[in-house]
Amino acid sequence: MKRVIAAIVITVCILIFGSIGMYNVYCFKSKTDVLIDQLIETSSNNPELSLKISMQINELWDEWESSLVRYVRHDPLDRIGGIMHRMPYLAQYGDFTQLCSEAGELKFLIESLWKSEIPSFENLF
Repeated sequence: MKRVIAAIVITVCILIFGSIGMYNVYCFKSKTDVLIDQLIETSSNNPELSLKISMQINELWDEWESSLVRYVRHDPLDRIGGIMHRMPYLAQYGDFTQLCSEAGELKFLIESLWKSEIPSFENLF
C-alpha cells in the first residue's frame, strides 16, 4: 500500500512540475508575441520606437531565461537568446530589413518551442 501511495505522489509531482513548465513557456510566448508584432509593425515607420521595443524584448528574455532553462531543451533557447540579443543592435544601427527578418524567425522559434512542449502523440513518439 505504501508503494502505491508513493507512486501516486510521484506521478502527481511530475504532472505538477510539467504543468508549471508548460505554463511558463505559454506566458513567455504570449508576452513576446505581442512585442514582436509591435516591432514588426513599427520598424520601418518609427526607428526610436523599434529600438525601445527591441530593448523590451531583450529585457523580457533576461527575465524569463532562468526559468525556461529548467524546463526546455537548451539548443532552442540558445538560438532564441542569440536573436534576442542581436535585435537591439539591429534597431540601433537602422538595419530594419534584417530586424524584421530576425523578428519573424524569433516568432517561428518561439511557436515551435511551444508546440514541442505540448504533450501530444506527435511529440511523444
